[in-house]
Amino acid sequence: MDVSQRRGADGTSGLQGLTSDFRDSGLASRYTAMKASDCRKTLKSMSKNRTVSSHEKRPPCLDVASWRCATPEEVVRFIKEKPNKDGTGPSSRKSRRSVLAVRENLVPVDLYCYLKARFGEPNGFGNRLRAQHSDNLIHWEFLLKAGDDDVLITGWIRQVRVVVSARMTDQDWLNLILAIKGDYKRVGKKKSLVLKSLEHWVIFPNRYAAIADMCADLHAKIIENMAHFENFKPSSRRFRGDIRRFGIWAKSRVELYQNCLQLSVMTPILAEAFINLLILAYCKPELRANLDLFIRERIHKRLRGLNTKCIGFIRPVDENLGTYGRFLKVMNKRNDTIHGNHDPERECVERVYFEGTRPLFAQPGDAIGRYFQGLERQYRPDLVVEDYEAVHKFLSDLTSSCLTPGYAADFNRLAEDHYPGFDIRRRKMGCLLTPRYNSDHMQGVRFDDELAVEWPC
Repeated sequence: MDVSQRRGADGTSGLQGLTSDFRDSGLASRYTAMKASDCRKTLKSMSKNRTVSSHEKRPPCLDVASWRCATPEEVVRFIKEKPNKDGTGPSSRKSRRSVLAVRENLVPVDLYCYLKARFGEPNGFGNRLRAQHSDNLIHWEFLLKAGDDDVLITGWIRQVRVVVSARMTDQDWLNLILAIKGDYKRVGKKKSLVLKSLEHWVIFPNRYAAIADMCADLHAKIIENMAHFENFKPSSRRFRGDIRRFGIWAKSRVELYQNCLQLSVMTPILAEAFINLLILAYCKPELRANLDLFIRERIHKRLRGLNTKCIGFIRPVDENLGTYGRFLKVMNKRNDTIHGNHDPERECVERVYFEGTRPLFAQPGDAIGRYFQGLERQYRPDLVVEDYEAVHKFLSDLTSSCLTPGYAADFNRLAEDHYPGFDIRRRKMGCLLTPRYNSDHMQGVRFDDELAVEWPC
């Protein structure tokens, strides 16, 4: 029977009868208790939801326009802040700090100009730790306030670290970085003025330093293996043993001749690179417009013009020095070496006569031995070393005797820097960065390109 159509004897509906039976059976009290328990669970669940919701609210730091510079007292408080043991109280902000290393989506110079345009000089404690040179781990640091939250932005070597005293989700980090970049336009004029006040340098490869390292390595290998040459004369009694020993010797000798060829080719280039670097570093400002003409002059003309066209010189190059004459002799062989020119009579290594197709050698001996004698006369390891050392000595004398001590010391540092800098505005060179390369990363700190978000193009 359908319950909705059931009627009692007193004319009441079936539902009313069921309710009466339910109350009389004593189930009502248990039902009431059950409902109260469910109600408490529901209220507890609602309370948790409200708590989660409060944590998921928009962090104050996302309102970048409301940021202000922290006071000195707030900077000190930020450094000394420690969480309470129970994680409560105002100091518990430190336990909620979120950190992100930004290596892709914020350009350090843009961010620094923006922050300086808004807040002035960097005010973070990290600025007190840096020395007055470019070899620092932390270059600048701002401590800002977003309401009661702290926002610490630190410029490390090439990256930016952001610390916020709030729990940040991946989406929050994305919104924060986009909000910072979106606020650039609001302070665009001031930001542009800060950028214009900076020195603009370009870093370029020092070809002299690279060539000097290569030549030094070749010189060391030649010195190590250029023992006195011995002609190959295998004994009739120990022929096989002599052949084996000669094979080992011949392999090292061929490598020696290859190194000699490379060093003989690179030595004149080394000298040119040194002198051109010297001109680039110390050419007078009024002559820099025609710097290319100066560099393309013949080598002896360039040397004569150093003391009149460059700053820092106290005397002209002394052409009476023995090292000067030897230097020019090496440089005069440059074209033949670099361009592969040939002079058969001057470069003769052996004479041979022919009657038709019959060769008649002018010198007797073993064929293999004579071949290596020809290589020895061709590559002349001793002469290659003498040329290199003579050029090296002349270049050293050039800076030590013709430049003032201060200019000489500065140029020596510059010559050893594989990646020096050039100031675009002032047209001057300098050593900018340390030759050491560090990876500035703290274990456990995530990078911006590791966030589970989609960055806009």
